[in-house]
Amino acid sequence: MLRATDIHRLHSSWTDHQLLSLSLNLGQTPTGFGLWRANPILAQQKEYRIQLKQRLTDIVPSLPTPMTAQEQWDYVKSEIRQFTQRYAIDYTNWRKKSIKALQRKRNAFLRSRPPTAIRLHYLPVMDQQIESLQQELVDIAALKAGIRWREHGEKSAGYLKRIHQVRTVEQSINFLQDPTSGLTVSSRTQLMEVSQAFYQELYSVDPVDEHGIDCYLQDIADPPQLNEDDCRYLISPITIEKIIEQSKKVIRRQSSPGADGLGYVFMHLIYQFSPLKDLILKVYNMALTAGSFPSSWQDLRVRLLPKKGDLSTLKNWRPISLINCDAKIYTRMINQRMRSVMDTIINRYQTGFLGDRFIAENGMILNILMEQAHVQRRPEIGLLLDQEKAYDRVHPMYLRQVMLAFGFPPSLVHSLENLFFGNAVRININGHFTNKVDQRRGLRQDDPLSPLLFNIALEPFLRHILQDSSFQGFQFQSVSNSATATSNIVPSLLKVLAYADDVCVLLQSTDDYCRLRHHLDRYGSVSNAKVNIHKTEAFSLDGRSYPECIAFLVTQGISNWHDHSAPSPLRYLGFLMIQSFHQRRYLEQQLLQTVKSQCIIYSQRRLSIKGRVTIMDALILSKLCYAGFVKSWKTTTLSLVVNLYC
Repeated sequence: MLRATDIHRLHSSWTDHQLLSLSLNLGQTPTGFGLWRANPILAQQKEYRIQLKQRLTDIVPSLPTPMTAQEQWDYVKSEIRQFTQRYAIDYTNWRKKSIKALQRKRNAFLRSRPPTAIRLHYLPVMDQQIESLQQELVDIAALKAGIRWREHGEKSAGYLKRIHQVRTVEQSINFLQDPTSGLTVSSRTQLMEVSQAFYQELYSVDPVDEHGIDCYLQDIADPPQLNEDDCRYLISPITIEKIIEQSKKVIRRQSSPGADGLGYVFMHLIYQFSPLKDLILKVYNMALTAGSFPSSWQDLRVRLLPKKGDLSTLKNWRPISLINCDAKIYTRMINQRMRSVMDTIINRYQTGFLGDRFIAENGMILNILMEQAHVQRRPEIGLLLDQEKAYDRVHPMYLRQVMLAFGFPPSLVHSLENLFFGNAVRININGHFTNKVDQRRGLRQDDPLSPLLFNIALEPFLRHILQDSSFQGFQFQSVSNSATATSNIVPSLLKVLAYADDVCVLLQSTDDYCRLRHHLDRYGSVSNAKVNIHKTEAFSLDGRSYPECIAFLVTQGISNWHDHSAPSPLRYLGFLMIQSFHQRRYLEQQLLQTVKSQCIIYSQRRLSIKGRVTIMDALILSKLCYAGFVKSWKTTTLSLVVNLYC
């Protein structure tokens, strides 16, 4: 249904045409309102900052004294939220009315046919006012669309990458399969009920034996330990300067805030308000020393992002926690501290999210082993383990015992246990939120500290494999004198490689597989971890097919096998492991086809030289360089790539 029509004058740098607009009613959308988020553009306005400071000045003397520091902090944030909502509504209404009034004034002025001198005097003033307000609307639209660059010098690789993507990621959930009844549901109420039940089961702990955890950890030979200096550093008092410094580092990030809707830029303004300094320090240091938090830090919203596979099952949706930014500032500071001591705790075969360790190390080591296995016709195989909901299944008691066994300060362990477990979670289903789900296990994804905590949880499993003398793995042997050059890269005996939860295990025989299953079963019984055996991928290191080995793996539930006869290369951590000529040919053809399709699309953009260089450097050469850590490219292939783009 047509509501209204109008003529609008547009920004002169966009077009020299007028805009005819039509307003239509298209019916109601099934999508809910979702989370309210404060517009970060407001924080750039001088008037907002002045009024915010005045509001904070009024709040501090009137803080309810019976409240705890944590309750007072939540009270401050709720008041700022309400103030920001009111300011945003008032400013939005003013801007809307102002644009409408200015457009009408401009149209009436032109219809009056004023003399040229008068028109040249008054019209630029009205145009400048309209353009300023329109630019605000464009900035808001760009923020909602996730676009941070709009052809100012063509420097943004992220934007240039997005313009050639054919398909947008679909995040709406239209139907789900009820795991209890097996029926497919589609109504909003049913979708929310199924989602709540699924995640309540996922976040409910399976029983573990505390004594069994202790025995499991005691069986680690020479367990790593933090020293006293590391412990003192980890629990040293948090200062306001560090809080402001940490918020300043992330102030420009477009990170989604949590339930309070206040992004990093707003928290940075609040942290700098000196009358709140004592309260802020009390909240953060009590979180560190006593494990006491504002309730808003444990009030989580979860959005679901699609993975590969059947999207009618929630197992193929990745839960991303939307955490309040003041809570993420805390975990960012703890993450920064813990990263500096993790080298003494985590073994060198784990390269995920640690300083001075690089994902390409794993790819390069595996490639060297596969090349040697091919030359020496070695029968070893590799397994790429698929862990089911790896982060979501971490047991709180297990994680606590591991951290204490590794020498982490009890106060820090208590703080992290209270923060990560016992949260109230609500799942976002098409803009509507489910009832509360009690999170009794699992590390919240999108938290800065979760990857390090997962590495700590996985470490005992890796160490049990590494110290098992009955587990043979892959014995590195020198092929020639030149092979000694790789001795600093590849260890003499290799059993396992890990990048966070991506674990590659090397097996010499079926006995090694039996030992692996023993370690997996024992690890799962104390940690709640679970491996999807049917999704685990096996591959031959030398590229040959081994029927007896394949038959044995099938009896164990592993049917995914890869060798030189596969049409495409093995993919490991994004690296393609080539085992035959036709696999290399396949990879080169895919690369050339990708570059060719990108060139066709980018050629329609009429990019400047700077834009062309950005695409070549950030989007094309970066792919070649990443793959080049493992496999070198032929000169002819590189020449074809350059010729396609030029």
